Amino acid sequence: MLEAFLVVAILVAAMALMAAKVRYDVVGLGVMAALVILGIITPEQAFSGFSSSAVIVIAAAFVMGNALIQSGALSRFEDVISRLGSPFVAMVIMMLMTTLVSAFVSDVATVAIMMPLSVRISKRFGVSPSKFLMPLAFAAILAGRLTIIGSSVNLVILQFVYQQTGRYLSFFSITPLGIVVVFVGLAFLAVSWLFLPSKALPGAVEAEGYLTELRVSSGFPYLHRRLMEVEKGLPGRILGIYKGGQLKRGFMALWESVDVDDVLIVRATPEQISSLMRTAGIELVPKGGQVEAGMMQEAVVMPSSPLAGHTAESLDFKSVYGITILGIARSGLPICERLSKVVVKPGDILLIQGQLNRPLSEVGLMPTAAGNISLMGRRDVAMVLVGFLTAIALAAFTSVPIGVDFVVGLLIMIGSGAVPIRAAYGSVEWPVIVMIGSFFSLAQAMQASGASTLISDVLFMGPLKQPIIALLVLYLISMLLANGVNYVAAAMVMAPIAINLSTALGVSPVPFLIDVMMATTTVFLTPISHGANLMVLEPGAYDFKDFFKIGLPLALLLMAVTVVAIPFFFPLG
Repeated sequence: MLEAFLVVAILVAAMALMAAKVRYDVVGLGVMAALVILGIITPEQAFSGFSSSAVIVIAAAFVMGNALIQSGALSRFEDVISRLGSPFVAMVIMMLMTTLVSAFVSDVATVAIMMPLSVRISKRFGVSPSKFLMPLAFAAILAGRLTIIGSSVNLVILQFVYQQTGRYLSFFSITPLGIVVVFVGLAFLAVSWLFLPSKALPGAVEAEGYLTELRVSSGFPYLHRRLMEVEKGLPGRILGIYKGGQLKRGFMALWESVDVDDVLIVRATPEQISSLMRTAGIELVPKGGQVEAGMMQEAVVMPSSPLAGHTAESLDFKSVYGITILGIARSGLPICERLSKVVVKPGDILLIQGQLNRPLSEVGLMPTAAGNISLMGRRDVAMVLVGFLTAIALAAFTSVPIGVDFVVGLLIMIGSGAVPIRAAYGSVEWPVIVMIGSFFSLAQAMQASGASTLISDVLFMGPLKQPIIALLVLYLISMLLANGVNYVAAAMVMAPIAINLSTALGVSPVPFLIDVMMATTTVFLTPISHGANLMVLEPGAYDFKDFFKIGLPLALLLMAVTVVAIPFFFPLG
C-alpha cells in the first residue's frame, strides 16, 4: 500500500509540474527516475516504454506525415475553393479537407499548412479569418478519431489494449465510431459559423505582406525627400524608418527626410519585394548575409522549429542554415520593428532565399500551401505515396504488428531516396517521443503498485459503478485533465484507471480505453490545451473566452454522443 501512495504522490507532482508548463519530456524523465530510485519499478521496466510499438509508430508517423506535407499536394486547392462563391461553403470545404489530411498527418502540421491558405481565402471573400481558423483547428483535432494513427493518444491506447487483450486494434477499428463523432462535431462547427467572432484584425489588410528592411544608398532617386513622398514611389507600405540609431514610426515618421544609410521598414508581398530588389539606390538588409539573385521561398515555422523563440540577430542564418531571411509575416498581427529584432514564433511565415543546407523539415519549416518551393520531384512524390499506402495496407489487411508495418513504409521512402535520412530524423518531434516512452513507466507503476485501483475506488463509488455512468464520468475526468495538462500524458494516466474500473465492473477493458482515447482528444476548452489551438490564437485574434464559448458546448456534445455510441461499436461484455 505504501508503494501505491508513493506512486499517487509522484503522479500528483507530475500533474502539478505540467500544469505549471514545465517541459513534458523533462517531467516524464523525472518521473521515471523517481520510480526507479524508490524501487517501485526496475530499470528494465522503466525503459521498456521506449521499445513499445506506440513509440515506433508515432516516430514513423511523424516522418511519413511530414513527407506527405512536403510533397506540396495542397498547393492546387486555393483557386478552386475561392471560386465556390460563398465563404460559408469555403469554410466547410476547408474543414473537410483538413479532416481528411489530419486523419493521417499530425494535426499541428496540418493546421500550419492550411492556416495561411485559410487566411488568404477569407480575404478573397472579404471575411475575417476568425471565421475560418477556429473551425480549422477543431476539425484537425476531431480528425484524430478516424484512424489509429490520427493522434498520438490513439497509439498510446493501442499499446494498453494489446497489453490487456493480446491483440492490437486494426488500423480502421475506431473509424466507424470516429465517423459518427466527427460528423456530429463538424455539423456543430458548421452551425457555429453564426456564433464565431468576426473580428477586425489589427493589420489584417497587410497580413499577406512580409516585414522587410531596405537600406538607402547614394543612388536612391528619392534621397532627401520626406517619407510620405518616398512611399508613393515604392511598392509596398513603409511602416517606419530607422534613423540615427532610433526607430521612428507612425504619423510623425512620415515627415522624416530619407538620407543615405537610413533603413526603411517595409511591408510588401513577395512580388513587391522582388521589384524592390531591382530599385536603384536601395538594398535588402535582412540579417543573414548579402542577398543574391534566386528564387524566394515561403515556409511556415512549426512549433518544433529551432528557429522559434529566436531573432535573426541571435542566429547566424546564412552560415548555419545557408539562407537569408528576406521577410517575416504574422497573420492577424502587425509587426513594426527591425527585422533582426523580431522574435520568430510558431505559425509565422518566413520569406527566405538561398540554398538551404539541410532539408526544410530539419529546420522545422513547412512549405505554405501556395508557396513556390519545389520540394520533391514526381518520382519522390510517388515513392512517398507508395511507402505511406504500403504501411496503411499492411496495417489494415495483415496480421503483421503495426510497428513493423510503418517501419516497412518508412524504409520504402528512405531507401528510394525520396526522404533523406537527415530529413527523417529531423521530422521526428523527439520531446514527444521521450515523454511517451518515459510516461509508460508511470503507467506500469500505477498498475503494479495498486495505485490505479486506489484511484478508481475513490473516484467511482456507489451509483458511479454503473457501466454507462462510469463511462460518462471517466470521459469527463479524462477530458478535464487533458485540457489542464498535456493530453497524451492525461491518456497515459487515465488508461490504467480505466482498466481497473472495467475489471471492477466485470466488463471488457476495451470500451473504457476507447472512452479515454476519445476524451483526452477533446481538447477544445482553451487555446493552450492543444498546439493546433495555440497556432490560430493570434492570427484569429481570439481570446480564451472565444475558445470556451465554442469549445465547451462542442466538448459536451461529443461526450454525450461518444458515451452513447461506444457500446454499439465496442461491446461492454
